[in-house]
Amino acid sequence: MKAKLTKKTKLTKDMFLLSFKADTKFKYKAGQHIVVSFIHEGKETLRPYSFYSEPSTSPNFELLIKKYRPGIGSVYMTSLKVGDEIKIVKIKGNLYLRNKNKKNIFLSTGTGVVPMVSMIRTLQNKKSELYFGCRYKEDIISFMKIKQKLSKINVIISKPKKNWSGSKGYVQDNIKTFDKNSDYYICGVPKMVIETEKKLLSKGVPIKNIHIEGWEKFDKEVDLIHKFGRLNKITNFFVNKLFKHAWNFINNKLIIFYE
Repeated sequence: MKAKLTKKTKLTKDMFLLSFKADTKFKYKAGQHIVVSFIHEGKETLRPYSFYSEPSTSPNFELLIKKYRPGIGSVYMTSLKVGDEIKIVKIKGNLYLRNKNKKNIFLSTGTGVVPMVSMIRTLQNKKSELYFGCRYKEDIISFMKIKQKLSKINVIISKPKKNWSGSKGYVQDNIKTFDKNSDYYICGVPKMVIETEKKLLSKGVPIKNIHIEGWEKFDKEVDLIHKFGRLNKITNFFVNKLFKHAWNFINNKLIIFYE
């Protein structure tokens, strides 16, 4: 499938809103992403980009992309001009809205907010909350289009200036709502995803109510909970010991293999 860039808007110094129209109507779940194929240095390169739009707008859709240097994909995408086409090879993703009628808590940092916006746009009530974290005040994007869909928007700055009066620090340290009946969606840098998930689990939020993309590297305890459910302290102690010895054995074998 191909899609043509119809509009390009610069939102911040390095954040771009790209509007596309695909050559055919297609389906996706709010929160999922496309995989774009392009040629870089003579080789096919694949990069995932989350939908910023809601599914009902297909074949029109939006992507919100931050330009990273020397990021191959982001430089390619943000360098596109109106009229240029992209090639889409897949639509996929485990981070998608499960229930648009219940209370949902969206936890994100940086461009991790993109799939959250896609999901929020489809909500059928005003019970849900959004937590958005970034380094500087200048990195904050406008949430005017989704404000009416949420009960609260929490913006957290990790490197605030003296004149910042809002929340400070990290998203995982500013969560106010721990509701066992709500769904939690997490997206951001791996460290944030891991620490946020652990925080929710420690507060009694069921693992089935926590949704992430899945590519993030879990720590041992969270990974085990995903596979087998919550472990008691004694079982967890012995399983972690087993993992430690197994990893040391494998690691030593890998060192010998690569030398």
